[in-house]
Amino acid sequence: GWNIAYEYTSGDLNCCINQTKMFLDKYADVPYRVIRELSGHIHYGGRVTDDWDRRTLTTILETFVNPDVLKDDYAFSPSGKYTSIKCDTQQEYLKSVGEWSINTHPEVFGLHDNADITCARNETFDTLATIVVFEGTGGGGKAAGKTPDEVVTELSKNILGRIRAPFDIAQFQEKFPTKYEDSMNTVVVQEAIRFSKLLRVLRSSLENLILAIQGMVVMSKELDEVYKALQTNTVPTTWANAAYPSLKPLASWVTDLAQRLAMIDKWYDYGHPRAYWISGFYFPQAFLT
Repeated sequence: GWNIAYEYTSGDLNCCINQTKMFLDKYADVPYRVIRELSGHIHYGGRVTDDWDRRTLTTILETFVNPDVLKDDYAFSPSGKYTSIKCDTQQEYLKSVGEWSINTHPEVFGLHDNADITCARNETFDTLATIVVFEGTGGGGKAAGKTPDEVVTELSKNILGRIRAPFDIAQFQEKFPTKYEDSMNTVVVQEAIRFSKLLRVLRSSLENLILAIQGMVVMSKELDEVYKALQTNTVPTTWANAAYPSLKPLASWVTDLAQRLAMIDKWYDYGHPRAYWISGFYFPQAFLT
Protein backbone atom coordinates (compact mmCIF):
# COMPACT_ATOMS: atom_id res chain seq x y z
CA GLY A 1 0.00 0.00 0.00
CA TRP A 2 0.85 3.67 0.15
CA ASN A 3 2.43 5.55 3.02
CA ILE A 4 0.81 8.83 1.96
CA ALA A 5 -2.56 9.51 0.32
CA TYR A 6 -2.08 11.37 -2.98
CA GLU A 7 -4.77 13.42 -4.69
CA TYR A 8 -4.34 12.24 -8.26
CA THR A 9 -6.61 13.94 -10.79
CA SER A 10 -8.07 13.19 -14.20
CA GLY A 11 -5.49 15.64 -15.52
CA ASP A 12 -2.69 13.25 -14.53
CA LEU A 13 -4.45 10.43 -16.37
CA ASN A 14 -5.08 12.53 -19.48
CA CYS A 15 -1.43 13.58 -19.62
CA CYS A 16 -0.34 9.94 -19.50
CA ILE A 17 -2.88 8.91 -22.16
CA ASN A 18 -1.93 11.74 -24.54
CA GLN A 19 1.78 11.14 -24.02
CA THR A 20 1.40 7.40 -24.65
CA LYS A 21 -0.66 8.04 -27.81
CA MET A 22 2.04 10.38 -29.08
CA PHE A 23 4.73 7.72 -28.63
CA LEU A 24 2.60 5.03 -30.26
CA ASP A 25 1.92 7.26 -33.28
CA LYS A 26 5.52 8.42 -33.63
CA TYR A 27 7.60 5.28 -33.09
CA ALA A 28 7.46 1.84 -34.68
CA ASP A 29 8.65 0.20 -31.44
CA VAL A 30 6.86 1.05 -28.23
CA PRO A 31 9.26 2.85 -25.81
CA TYR A 32 8.00 1.08 -22.69
CA ARG A 33 10.79 2.35 -20.44
CA VAL A 34 10.29 5.95 -21.52
CA ILE A 35 6.54 5.72 -20.86
CA ARG A 36 7.17 4.26 -17.39
CA GLU A 37 9.71 6.96 -16.57
CA LEU A 38 7.46 9.82 -17.67
CA SER A 39 4.39 8.43 -15.91
CA GLY A 40 6.17 7.22 -12.78
CA HIS A 41 8.47 10.19 -12.23
CA ILE A 42 6.71 13.15 -13.85
CA HIS A 43 2.96 12.86 -14.49
CA TYR A 44 1.97 10.76 -11.49
CA GLY A 45 5.39 10.65 -9.83
CA GLY A 46 5.57 14.42 -9.60
CA ARG A 47 3.15 14.26 -6.69
CA VAL A 48 4.97 11.46 -4.86
CA THR A 49 7.17 12.57 -1.95
CA ASP A 50 7.88 9.23 -0.28
CA ASP A 51 10.61 6.96 -1.68
CA TRP A 52 8.70 3.79 -0.85
CA ASP A 53 5.57 5.17 -2.51
CA ARG A 54 7.61 5.93 -5.62
CA ARG A 55 8.79 2.32 -5.58
CA THR A 56 5.18 1.15 -5.30
CA LEU A 57 4.15 3.35 -8.22
CA THR A 58 6.95 2.16 -10.50
CA THR A 59 6.18 -1.48 -9.62
CA ILE A 60 2.53 -1.03 -10.59
CA LEU A 61 3.54 0.63 -13.86
CA GLU A 62 5.91 -2.23 -14.69
CA THR A 63 2.93 -4.60 -14.45
CA PHE A 64 0.88 -2.62 -16.98
CA VAL A 65 3.55 -1.09 -19.22
CA ASN A 66 5.73 -3.87 -20.60
CA PRO A 67 5.96 -5.94 -23.83
CA ASP A 68 4.12 -8.91 -22.31
CA VAL A 69 0.81 -7.01 -22.20
CA LEU A 70 0.49 -7.68 -25.94
CA LYS A 71 0.47 -11.43 -25.37
CA ASP A 72 -2.84 -13.27 -25.22
CA ASP A 73 -4.26 -13.82 -21.73
CA TYR A 74 -1.54 -11.77 -20.02
CA ALA A 75 -2.63 -11.57 -16.36
CA PHE A 76 -2.71 -8.13 -14.77
CA SER A 77 -3.39 -9.59 -11.31
CA PRO A 78 -2.47 -12.81 -9.43
CA SER A 79 -5.98 -14.31 -9.64
CA GLY A 80 -6.01 -14.24 -13.43
CA LYS A 81 -9.48 -12.66 -13.51
CA TYR A 82 -8.16 -9.63 -15.34
CA THR A 83 -6.24 -10.48 -18.49
CA SER A 84 -5.37 -8.87 -21.80
CA ILE A 85 -8.27 -8.96 -24.26
CA LYS A 86 -8.03 -10.25 -27.82
CA CYS A 87 -10.55 -8.21 -29.80
CA ASP A 88 -10.70 -6.55 -33.20
CA THR A 89 -13.16 -3.68 -32.69
CA GLN A 90 -13.88 -1.06 -30.06
CA GLN A 91 -17.32 -2.54 -29.40
CA GLU A 92 -15.80 -5.93 -28.65
CA TYR A 93 -13.40 -4.34 -26.17
CA LEU A 94 -16.23 -2.46 -24.47
CA LYS A 95 -18.31 -5.63 -24.27
CA SER A 96 -15.44 -7.59 -22.70
CA VAL A 97 -14.69 -4.87 -20.17
CA GLY A 98 -18.40 -4.64 -19.34
CA GLU A 99 -18.34 -8.27 -18.27
CA TRP A 100 -15.88 -7.51 -15.48
CA SER A 101 -17.19 -7.15 -11.94
CA ILE A 102 -18.63 -3.73 -11.06
CA ASN A 103 -17.05 -3.90 -7.60
CA THR A 104 -13.36 -3.64 -8.37
CA HIS A 105 -11.21 -5.99 -6.31
CA PRO A 106 -8.11 -4.54 -4.56
CA GLU A 107 -5.84 -6.83 -6.59
CA VAL A 108 -6.59 -4.70 -9.66
CA PHE A 109 -4.64 -1.88 -8.02
CA GLY A 110 -1.90 -4.18 -6.76
CA LEU A 111 -3.22 -4.02 -3.19
CA HIS A 112 -3.82 -6.65 -0.54
CA ASP A 113 -7.35 -7.83 0.25
CA ASN A 114 -7.17 -5.85 3.50
CA ALA A 115 -7.33 -2.67 1.42
CA ASP A 116 -11.08 -3.30 1.15
CA ILE A 117 -11.33 -3.18 4.93
CA THR A 118 -9.35 0.05 5.13
CA CYS A 119 -11.45 1.62 2.37
CA ALA A 120 -14.70 0.63 4.09
CA ARG A 121 -13.46 1.99 7.44
CA ASN A 122 -12.48 5.31 5.88
CA GLU A 123 -15.85 5.64 4.15
CA THR A 124 -17.61 4.85 7.43
CA PHE A 125 -15.56 7.44 9.32
CA ASP A 126 -16.32 10.06 6.66
CA THR A 127 -20.04 9.28 6.85
CA LEU A 128 -20.11 9.42 10.64
CA ALA A 129 -18.10 12.65 10.65
CA THR A 130 -20.64 14.21 8.28
CA ILE A 131 -23.51 13.07 10.50
CA VAL A 132 -21.78 14.54 13.55
CA VAL A 133 -21.32 17.88 11.78
CA PHE A 134 -25.02 18.07 10.90
CA GLU A 135 -26.01 16.97 14.38
CA GLY A 136 -23.73 19.55 15.97
CA THR A 137 -25.26 22.38 13.94
CA GLY A 138 -28.84 21.19 14.26
CA GLY A 139 -29.74 23.22 17.34
CA GLY A 140 -29.18 20.53 19.96
CA GLY A 141 -27.83 23.17 22.31
CA LYS A 142 -31.12 25.06 22.30
CA ALA A 143 -32.99 21.90 23.24
CA ALA A 144 -30.83 21.71 26.34
CA GLY A 145 -31.57 25.34 27.19
CA LYS A 146 -28.29 26.72 25.82
CA THR A 147 -27.32 28.29 22.53
CA PRO A 148 -24.36 26.90 20.54
CA ASP A 149 -22.31 29.97 21.54
CA GLU A 150 -22.98 29.29 25.22
CA VAL A 151 -22.07 25.62 24.85
CA VAL A 152 -18.79 26.38 23.06
CA THR A 153 -17.89 29.14 25.53
CA GLU A 154 -18.52 26.83 28.48
CA LEU A 155 -16.47 24.05 26.89
CA SER A 156 -13.62 26.45 26.10
CA LYS A 157 -13.48 27.63 29.70
CA ASN A 158 -13.62 24.04 30.90
CA ILE A 159 -10.63 23.07 28.76
CA LEU A 160 -8.70 26.16 29.86
CA GLY A 161 -9.34 25.15 33.45
CA ARG A 162 -8.00 21.64 32.86
CA ILE A 163 -4.72 22.52 31.17
CA ARG A 164 -1.94 24.37 32.89
CA ALA A 165 0.02 27.39 31.68
CA PRO A 166 3.17 26.76 29.62
CA PHE A 167 6.15 25.49 31.60
CA ASP A 168 8.88 27.85 32.79
CA ILE A 169 11.67 26.55 30.58
CA ALA A 170 14.34 28.55 32.42
CA GLN A 171 13.48 26.72 35.64
CA PHE A 172 13.63 23.36 33.87
CA GLN A 173 17.02 24.19 32.36
CA GLU A 174 18.31 25.27 35.76
CA LYS A 175 17.08 22.14 37.54
CA PHE A 176 17.98 19.76 34.70
CA PRO A 177 21.19 21.15 33.15
CA THR A 178 22.70 19.44 30.13
CA LYS A 179 25.06 16.71 31.32
CA TYR A 180 26.93 14.14 29.30
CA GLU A 181 26.42 11.53 32.03
CA ASP A 182 22.66 12.21 32.38
CA SER A 183 20.90 12.34 29.02
CA MET A 184 17.46 12.32 30.66
CA ASN A 185 17.98 15.94 31.69
CA THR A 186 17.97 16.89 28.03
CA VAL A 187 14.90 14.74 27.37
CA VAL A 188 12.73 16.33 30.06
CA VAL A 189 13.73 19.86 29.02
CA GLN A 190 12.88 19.11 25.38
CA GLU A 191 9.55 17.60 26.42
CA ALA A 192 8.74 20.71 28.46
CA ILE A 193 9.58 22.92 25.46
CA ARG A 194 7.38 20.90 23.09
CA PHE A 195 4.41 20.75 25.44
CA SER A 196 4.75 24.48 26.14
CA LYS A 197 4.47 25.27 22.43
CA LEU A 198 1.32 23.15 22.26
CA LEU A 199 -0.13 24.82 25.35
CA ARG A 200 0.42 28.27 23.87
CA VAL A 201 -1.47 27.26 20.73
CA LEU A 202 -4.36 25.84 22.76
CA ARG A 203 -4.68 28.70 25.21
CA SER A 204 -4.36 31.37 22.53
CA SER A 205 -7.06 29.85 20.30
CA LEU A 206 -9.46 29.20 23.20
CA GLU A 207 -9.03 32.66 24.72
CA ASN A 208 -9.47 34.34 21.33
CA LEU A 209 -12.47 32.13 20.56
CA ILE A 210 -14.22 33.28 23.73
CA LEU A 211 -13.51 36.90 22.79
CA ALA A 212 -14.75 36.29 19.23
CA ILE A 213 -18.02 34.82 20.50
CA GLN A 214 -18.44 37.93 22.66
CA GLY A 215 -17.82 40.12 19.60
CA MET A 216 -14.61 41.61 20.96
CA VAL A 217 -12.34 40.23 18.21
CA VAL A 218 -12.92 39.08 14.64
CA MET A 219 -14.03 35.46 14.19
CA SER A 220 -11.26 34.34 11.83
CA LYS A 221 -11.36 31.24 9.66
CA GLU A 222 -9.06 29.47 12.11
CA LEU A 223 -11.26 30.34 15.10
CA ASP A 224 -14.36 29.25 13.20
CA GLU A 225 -12.71 25.87 12.58
CA VAL A 226 -11.99 25.55 16.31
CA TYR A 227 -15.61 26.53 17.08
CA LYS A 228 -16.99 23.80 14.82
CA ALA A 229 -14.53 21.23 16.17
CA LEU A 230 -15.61 21.91 19.75
CA GLN A 231 -19.23 21.45 18.69
CA THR A 232 -18.50 18.03 17.22
CA ASN A 233 -16.06 16.76 19.88
CA THR A 234 -13.14 16.63 17.45
CA VAL A 235 -9.62 17.96 17.85
CA PRO A 236 -9.18 21.21 15.87
CA THR A 237 -6.72 20.96 13.00
CA THR A 238 -4.52 23.73 14.42
CA TRP A 239 -4.19 21.78 17.67
CA ALA A 240 -3.51 18.48 15.93
CA ASN A 241 -0.80 20.09 13.79
CA ALA A 242 0.92 21.39 16.92
CA ALA A 243 0.52 18.16 18.89
CA TYR A 244 1.71 14.57 18.97
CA PRO A 245 -0.07 11.92 16.84
CA SER A 246 -3.44 10.90 18.29
CA LEU A 247 -6.77 9.50 17.08
CA LYS A 248 -8.73 10.34 20.24
CA PRO A 249 -11.88 12.48 20.16
CA LEU A 250 -11.62 15.89 21.81
CA ALA A 251 -12.81 14.94 25.31
CA SER A 252 -10.42 11.99 25.58
CA TRP A 253 -7.66 14.00 23.93
CA VAL A 254 -7.87 16.75 26.56
CA THR A 255 -7.89 14.17 29.37
CA ASP A 256 -4.85 12.48 27.84
CA LEU A 257 -3.05 15.82 27.49
CA ALA A 258 -3.74 16.66 31.13
CA GLN A 259 -2.22 13.33 32.16
CA ARG A 260 0.88 13.96 30.05
CA LEU A 261 1.31 17.41 31.58
CA ALA A 262 0.90 15.94 35.07
CA MET A 263 3.71 13.50 34.26
CA ILE A 264 6.05 16.38 33.36
CA ASP A 265 5.02 18.27 36.51
CA LYS A 266 5.77 15.22 38.65
CA TRP A 267 9.09 14.77 36.88
CA TYR A 268 10.04 18.35 37.75
CA ASP A 269 8.90 18.08 41.38
CA TYR A 270 10.41 14.69 42.24
CA GLY A 271 13.21 14.20 39.73
CA HIS A 272 13.67 11.36 37.27
CA PRO A 273 11.02 8.65 37.77
CA ARG A 274 11.84 4.99 38.28
CA ALA A 275 9.50 3.98 35.47
CA TYR A 276 8.69 5.98 32.35
CA TRP A 277 5.37 6.33 30.54
CA ILE A 278 6.91 6.21 27.08
CA SER A 279 3.65 6.64 25.16
CA GLY A 280 2.98 9.76 27.23
CA PHE A 281 5.98 11.57 25.77
CA TYR A 282 5.43 14.22 23.14
CA PHE A 283 8.40 12.82 21.20
CA PRO A 284 9.17 9.26 22.41
CA GLN A 285 12.02 8.90 19.90
CA ALA A 286 14.12 11.32 21.98
CA PHE A 287 13.81 9.01 24.98
CA LEU A 288 14.64 5.89 22.97
CA THR A 289 17.71 7.38 21.31
